[in-house]
Amino acid sequence: MLLRRSGAPSALGPALRLAGELRGPDGISLLREAVDQLTPTAAALELARARLALGRRPEVDTDEAVPLLRAAAAWARDCGARLVLDGAVAALADRGERPEPVLDKHVPAVRLTGRERQVLDLTSAGLDVHQVAERLFLTPATVHEVLATAAAKTRGADDALK
Repeated sequence: MLLRRSGAPSALGPALRLAGELRGPDGISLLREAVDQLTPTAAALELARARLALGRRPEVDTDEAVPLLRAAAAWARDCGARLVLDGAVAALADRGERPEPVLDKHVPAVRLTGRERQVLDLTSAGLDVHQVAERLFLTPATVHEVLATAAAKTRGADDALK
Protein backbone atom coordinates (compact mmCIF):
# COMPACT_ATOMS: atom_id res chain seq x y z
CA MET A 1 0.00 0.00 0.00
CA LEU A 2 1.50 3.33 -1.11
CA LEU A 3 0.10 5.11 1.93
CA ARG A 4 2.14 2.85 4.24
CA ARG A 5 5.34 4.07 2.60
CA SER A 6 4.30 7.72 2.74
CA GLY A 7 4.24 7.71 6.53
CA ALA A 8 1.02 9.77 6.72
CA PRO A 9 -0.98 8.11 9.53
CA SER A 10 -3.94 10.49 9.23
CA ALA A 11 -4.36 9.34 5.62
CA LEU A 12 -3.42 5.71 6.19
CA GLY A 13 -5.80 5.22 9.14
CA PRO A 14 -9.05 5.88 7.25
CA ALA A 15 -7.88 3.71 4.35
CA LEU A 16 -7.10 0.85 6.73
CA ARG A 17 -10.47 1.30 8.42
CA LEU A 18 -12.34 1.08 5.13
CA ALA A 19 -10.32 -1.94 4.00
CA GLY A 20 -10.91 -3.62 7.37
CA GLU A 21 -14.65 -3.02 7.18
CA LEU A 22 -14.82 -4.37 3.63
CA ARG A 23 -12.90 -7.56 4.49
CA GLY A 24 -15.33 -8.61 7.19
CA PRO A 25 -13.90 -11.02 9.79
CA ASP A 26 -10.56 -11.04 7.96
CA GLY A 27 -10.26 -7.27 8.41
CA ILE A 28 -9.85 -7.18 12.20
CA SER A 29 -6.07 -6.73 11.99
CA LEU A 30 -6.55 -3.82 9.57
CA LEU A 31 -9.03 -2.17 11.95
CA ARG A 32 -6.57 -2.55 14.84
CA GLU A 33 -3.83 -1.05 12.69
CA ALA A 34 -6.14 1.84 11.76
CA VAL A 35 -6.68 2.62 15.45
CA ASP A 36 -2.93 2.39 16.11
CA GLN A 37 -2.13 4.70 13.18
CA LEU A 38 -4.75 7.30 14.12
CA THR A 39 -4.15 7.40 17.89
CA PRO A 40 -1.16 9.80 17.79
CA THR A 41 -2.74 12.09 15.18
CA ALA A 42 -5.15 15.01 15.46
CA ALA A 43 -7.69 13.12 13.32
CA ALA A 44 -10.19 12.75 16.19
CA LEU A 45 -13.23 11.94 14.08
CA GLU A 46 -11.37 9.32 12.03
CA LEU A 47 -10.06 7.76 15.23
CA ALA A 48 -13.61 7.61 16.62
CA ARG A 49 -14.78 5.93 13.40
CA ALA A 50 -11.96 3.38 13.54
CA ARG A 51 -12.64 2.59 17.21
CA LEU A 52 -16.34 2.20 16.44
CA ALA A 53 -15.65 -0.06 13.47
CA LEU A 54 -13.38 -2.31 15.55
CA GLY A 55 -15.53 -2.23 18.69
CA ARG A 56 -18.74 -3.20 16.92
CA ARG A 57 -17.22 -6.32 15.33
CA PRO A 58 -18.67 -9.47 16.93
CA GLU A 59 -15.29 -11.21 16.59
CA VAL A 60 -13.76 -8.70 19.02
CA ASP A 61 -13.95 -9.73 22.68
CA THR A 62 -16.18 -7.57 24.88
CA ASP A 63 -13.25 -6.70 27.17
CA GLU A 64 -11.52 -5.09 24.19
CA ALA A 65 -14.64 -3.73 22.49
CA VAL A 66 -16.25 -1.82 25.37
CA PRO A 67 -13.31 0.58 25.99
CA LEU A 68 -13.04 1.16 22.24
CA LEU A 69 -16.74 1.96 21.99
CA ARG A 70 -16.69 4.23 25.04
CA ALA A 71 -13.71 6.13 23.62
CA ALA A 72 -15.41 6.37 20.21
CA ALA A 73 -18.54 7.75 21.85
CA ALA A 74 -16.60 10.33 23.85
CA TRP A 75 -14.60 11.53 20.84
CA ALA A 76 -17.73 11.61 18.67
CA ARG A 77 -19.56 13.65 21.28
CA ASP A 78 -16.68 16.13 21.44
CA CYS A 79 -16.50 16.34 17.64
CA GLY A 80 -20.26 16.73 17.29
CA ALA A 81 -20.41 13.55 15.17
CA ARG A 82 -23.94 12.43 16.01
CA LEU A 83 -23.96 9.36 13.71
CA VAL A 84 -20.75 7.98 15.22
CA LEU A 85 -22.00 8.72 18.74
CA ASP A 86 -25.32 6.98 18.05
CA GLY A 87 -23.48 4.01 16.52
CA ALA A 88 -21.20 3.68 19.54
CA VAL A 89 -24.09 3.91 22.01
CA ALA A 90 -26.03 1.29 20.01
CA ALA A 91 -22.99 -1.02 19.86
CA LEU A 92 -22.53 -0.66 23.63
CA ALA A 93 -26.19 -1.57 24.11
CA ASP A 94 -25.74 -4.61 21.83
CA ARG A 95 -23.02 -5.77 24.22
CA GLY A 96 -25.26 -5.23 27.24
CA GLU A 97 -23.46 -2.06 28.33
CA ARG A 98 -24.86 1.33 29.21
CA PRO A 99 -23.09 4.47 28.06
CA GLU A 100 -21.07 6.34 30.67
CA PRO A 101 -23.07 9.03 32.51
CA VAL A 102 -20.90 11.65 30.78
CA LEU A 103 -22.57 10.64 27.50
CA ASP A 104 -26.02 11.31 28.92
CA LYS A 105 -27.50 14.41 27.34
CA HIS A 106 -28.41 15.79 30.78
CA VAL A 107 -24.79 15.96 31.92
CA PRO A 108 -22.87 19.01 30.72
CA ALA A 109 -20.34 17.92 28.09
CA VAL A 110 -16.71 18.82 28.53
CA ARG A 111 -15.47 20.17 25.21
CA LEU A 112 -11.89 19.01 24.91
CA THR A 113 -9.80 19.75 21.86
CA GLY A 114 -8.38 16.89 19.83
CA ARG A 115 -4.93 17.61 21.25
CA GLU A 116 -6.23 17.60 24.84
CA ARG A 117 -7.91 14.26 24.23
CA GLN A 118 -4.75 12.82 22.67
CA VAL A 119 -2.63 13.85 25.63
CA LEU A 120 -5.20 12.54 28.12
CA ASP A 121 -5.53 9.23 26.26
CA LEU A 122 -1.77 8.72 26.22
CA THR A 123 -1.27 9.67 29.86
CA SER A 124 -4.16 7.44 30.92
CA ALA A 125 -2.48 4.63 28.97
CA GLY A 126 0.52 5.02 31.27
CA LEU A 127 2.87 7.25 29.28
CA ASP A 128 4.70 9.95 31.22
CA VAL A 129 4.92 13.59 30.12
CA HIS A 130 8.22 13.09 28.28
CA GLN A 131 6.93 10.03 26.41
CA VAL A 132 3.75 11.87 25.41
CA ALA A 133 5.81 14.85 24.26
CA GLU A 134 8.05 12.64 22.15
CA ARG A 135 5.16 10.71 20.62
CA LEU A 136 3.19 13.84 19.69
CA PHE A 137 6.22 15.95 18.74
CA LEU A 138 5.59 18.44 21.55
CA THR A 139 7.72 19.86 24.31
CA PRO A 140 7.16 18.57 27.84
CA ALA A 141 6.12 22.11 28.82
CA THR A 142 3.39 22.02 26.16
CA VAL A 143 2.16 18.67 27.45
CA HIS A 144 1.96 20.12 30.98
CA GLU A 145 0.04 23.11 29.62
CA VAL A 146 -2.42 20.88 27.74
CA LEU A 147 -2.98 18.76 30.86
CA ALA A 148 -3.59 21.89 32.96
CA THR A 149 -6.10 23.25 30.46
CA ALA A 150 -7.96 19.93 30.28
CA ALA A 151 -8.00 19.70 34.09
CA ALA A 152 -9.47 23.21 34.33
CA LYS A 153 -12.20 22.28 31.86
CA THR A 154 -13.13 19.10 33.71
CA ARG A 155 -13.17 20.92 37.06
CA GLY A 156 -15.63 23.39 35.50
CA ALA A 157 -17.90 20.53 34.44
CA ASP A 158 -17.68 18.99 37.93
CA ASP A 159 -18.74 22.33 39.45
CA ALA A 160 -21.74 22.49 37.11
CA LEU A 161 -22.94 19.10 38.41
CA LYS A 162 -22.99 20.26 42.05
